[in-house]
Amino acid sequence: YYLANLSEGYIAVQNENKKWGFINTDGDLVVDYKYDEVSKFNEGLAIVAIKDANTNTYKFGHINTDGEEVIEVKYLDTEVFTCGMAMVKDPKTKEYYYVDKNDDKALDKTFPTADHFYNDGYAIVGTKDKKFYIIDENGKKIGDEYDTIDDIGNICGVDGCYNITSSGTNCKLHQ
Repeated sequence: YYLANLSEGYIAVQNENKKWGFINTDGDLVVDYKYDEVSKFNEGLAIVAIKDANTNTYKFGHINTDGEEVIEVKYLDTEVFTCGMAMVKDPKTKEYYYVDKNDDKALDKTFPTADHFYNDGYAIVGTKDKKFYIIDENGKKIGDEYDTIDDIGNICGVDGCYNITSSGTNCKLHQ
């Protein structure tokens, strides 16, 4: 068994089969052991992931504190909810966009790469030219495009890959 940190009154726990669930502060299992990866709760939702044994890849979504999948486990990537939105990577187009807590597109834009919204209401997104810029909660571009912003890193140097890397020139997939 493995126990993770408390967040919003819930603790992620892992059983002997390496599946994750959640308990409340009374120790009651409130979300069954069925996920291969989980995050802490933020804004009432937690990231969950299920691994495809055939492809060895994960699909991501979000559950509420009742264990209901409010954001379907179908995305190639996601981040925690902040400012009422989560970044997701579309399984068909491979582009990033933001969804609200109903799994509806929150902004009318897609990006080659994107990060979660920070608590101050701004997010860092990338371009096809491997530059970065900042957007506000309405998707409005703030300022210019840059090679890098703060400690976010760089975009992978492999053509067609827009993964963010914090060290080196290539992401983990292309090292």
